[in-house]
Amino acid sequence: MSRWLHGLNLITAVLFAFSVGLQINDPDWYVWIPVYAYGLVVTLLAAKRRYTVLSLVGFIGYFAGFLYLAPGLLELDGLSALVTDVRMDAIEVEMAREAGGLFLGASWMLVLTIVWRRGAKARATAN
Repeated sequence: MSRWLHGLNLITAVLFAFSVGLQINDPDWYVWIPVYAYGLVVTLLAAKRRYTVLSLVGFIGYFAGFLYLAPGLLELDGLSALVTDVRMDAIEVEMAREAGGLFLGASWMLVLTIVWRRGAKARATAN
């Protein structure tokens, strides 16, 4: 594994851990802590050079969740509300933030899935 990919795994693991921490005071923490913890575990495995099908499962789950919550993005008056509105009671802002998190998670899981598949193909051709 190249150094830059290892570095990205570590940086992304920190971001997933930060996301888990942010969910502690969320009203529906019991949903979002496991969601972001899943990404943390898969990324930590990747940092140890253990790429698995779990990244594909994560991609499917994160992307499906994003598609489910994405309509909330259309209900915003502007994207600036994502960073300026700190209230936890604005459901459209909360849904849009979670959709964004799921999109970023899906994107990272796609990267890990590509690395996993390339490794699997390389091992298959080496045999």
